[in-house]
Amino acid sequence: MSRKPRYGKTETRRQLILNKIADHLLACGMKDSSLRQLAAAIGTSDRMLLHYFLDKEELMTAALNLVAARMIGILESTHSKPNALSNSCSPPCRNDKRTWHSSLLAALARTGGNVNSKRNLPYGCQTNLR
Repeated sequence: MSRKPRYGKTETRRQLILNKIADHLLACGMKDSSLRQLAAAIGTSDRMLLHYFLDKEELMTAALNLVAARMIGILESTHSKPNALSNSCSPPCRNDKRTWHSSLLAALARTGGNVNSKRNLPYGCQTNLR
């Protein structure tokens, strides 16, 4: 069950935590992502995470939705620029190819892109994917 949207300082703080968690997931991936490890990575406590999110599932769902929204934004902003998408892909691919690959395929599926082959991924995202 998801909590009702909050407003004011509480919602601002929740969004700040969510952005930090999303940044951490892009940089480090989902391996070793217990609440304590996530909290330590962003400089807070696991109790504080549970103050703003019902449980780890709600936190991870919100963070991965934010990551996907960012990637969709990248795809949409680079749609008319052929090389821009490839340039945008490099850092996430280096940091966590599996997370990037899954998120990219989800983003492509939502935007009507071809998700049938890894050959359609930008250069740099094609290697070492399992």
